[in-house]
Amino acid sequence: MGRTRRALVDGLSVHVTQRGNNKMNIFVDDYDRQVFLRFLRRIVQDVAIQLHAFALMTTHTHLVITASPSELPRAMQSLALKHTRYFNKKYARCGTIWGERYKSRVIGDERYALNCLRYVEQNPVRAHIVSAPADYRWCSYHAYASGEFPEWLTPHPVYVGLGSTPDARQNAYRALFAEQLTDEQLVEQRHE
Repeated sequence: MGRTRRALVDGLSVHVTQRGNNKMNIFVDDYDRQVFLRFLRRIVQDVAIQLHAFALMTTHTHLVITASPSELPRAMQSLALKHTRYFNKKYARCGTIWGERYKSRVIGDERYALNCLRYVEQNPVRAHIVSAPADYRWCSYHAYASGEFPEWLTPHPVYVGLGSTPDARQNAYRALFAEQLTDEQLVEQRHE
């Protein structure tokens, strides 16, 4: 039986998740996360995608990406292959580290986009790794909260719409995290 075609729409962002095989750790230490981000930066520069948000958890990743339907699979395949090669060489192992193909969910409207950004950034909090997104260095929260985006991270249009000045956007974004996502909003985000 063939694979189900992904429902991707040119110009719309997607929430992409990928888990380790049998929920294994895909990052053992901070250096593993640094290397993964280096691969991700290179792919953003080489392939026609925009990376808007990320959270690198121990057993999985969350990315918010805008890409064409043909470029997203190419980018994700390259990222998975590069990280697998690195990980297997470092830890003297072989075989896949990924449980299955990445999952992607189209972000169709502004409300959902804002909830998705919050969902990704709050993942370390929900996992009880930190008490606030600002305490986790392996997510994109810091760029949005400070307005200092590295060249490889593109502010999502819904963030740009939060205010007419950089300070207004940053303040509005930080204020979103004063409240936890509701159960209904969490269910809306989950697609794993």
